[in-house]
Amino acid sequence: MANLKSLGLPKSFCFAPYTNLDLDQDGTFYPCYRSKEPQGHWKDYDVTETINSEGMQNLRMDLWNGRQNANCTQCHRREAKGIESTREQYNKHFLELAEDLDFVKHIKNKPQFSGPENIHTLEIRPHNLCNLACGHCDEHSSSRWLKMKAEVNKDDFAYHTNDDPSTLRKLYSKASNLKTVHFTGGEPLIYASSHKEWLHGIHNKSDVELRYHTNLQHDRISTYRHEWDLFKHVKFFISIDVSERYYPYFRFGGKWNRMDYNIKTLKDYERVGVITVNFFTMLDFVPLVKYISENDMQLHVAFVDPPHPLSITNMSEKQKRKALENIKLAKPECKFKEEWKTVRALASLRKIEEFIQTGHDGEDMHENLQTHLDYLDNKYKMRWNEL
Repeated sequence: MANLKSLGLPKSFCFAPYTNLDLDQDGTFYPCYRSKEPQGHWKDYDVTETINSEGMQNLRMDLWNGRQNANCTQCHRREAKGIESTREQYNKHFLELAEDLDFVKHIKNKPQFSGPENIHTLEIRPHNLCNLACGHCDEHSSSRWLKMKAEVNKDDFAYHTNDDPSTLRKLYSKASNLKTVHFTGGEPLIYASSHKEWLHGIHNKSDVELRYHTNLQHDRISTYRHEWDLFKHVKFFISIDVSERYYPYFRFGGKWNRMDYNIKTLKDYERVGVITVNFFTMLDFVPLVKYISENDMQLHVAFVDPPHPLSITNMSEKQKRKALENIKLAKPECKFKEEWKTVRALASLRKIEEFIQTGHDGEDMHENLQTHLDYLDNKYKMRWNEL
């Protein structure tokens, strides 16, 4: 497989600003889901005409020349600590995915530019419409949170709730190398009629892998099967995050049994049990890993990153020691039917071990974590520590 060096690309290079678009709920777009700075608009303007905005050109040139860019703060931070970054992960994923790398010569000639024909991967957050109000989320990504926050001006979120499948018609027609479309949210499957329209617009479905980040809190998940079967492959990243004990709290509004039923219903599709590792994850970790293993899903971890108060880096020293013990106890539970799933699961647990030992170092929880827990108790009308 090719690598950056063999392609004549600088070691600081990232494919994402050339081959990926992350379309946000608020109508802005980013080069990837870890990006920190919006680079243009897709709900107000045709994204095929804004893909080479001034911000995107500056970002590409900074990465090309090895300069740090505010958009990529998280990757710069992780790489400085020797932790694999999203940039490194995406580069590997793209080089496995791409069938034709001839366009690289155009990048090397004019590294500040790209075009819709280069888009291979597309992440779409069509709206913030969601049936849950999760502990690590907010009104930007959840209409339920928006409804629960009386202090928030609802008019500021008109773009977030706007759900218009026709917006990407031109992009789909020009993205001739599209290989992956990833819907996330909000909750992308919340309204069947609207979401089916989003799917109908995609060209060359038989060449496209369809992905979802979903909470699976739906009573009629099978209504999509006809549409899904038109695609090359369908893959579900199922947001689980916490064990059954903490599920009604952290994923407020959700029911564990409903999610469990849908996970089993989708056993014919590729399923990934996603743990967005947070404070509550580590309080009851072993049963969570055991559940994912028993259902033979891939185990994947992401992190609630600082400065979010629920980051595991904000746990007390005692809590971190206990969490590390729980990770050790969870390793024997990684018993998957396929060996590669076991290997990846154990690698994911090692990532948590590395990550938890960074950040806050104190006998007590970080004050921001305690404040946020009190806030959630008030909103949910439950007490987390009584669970």
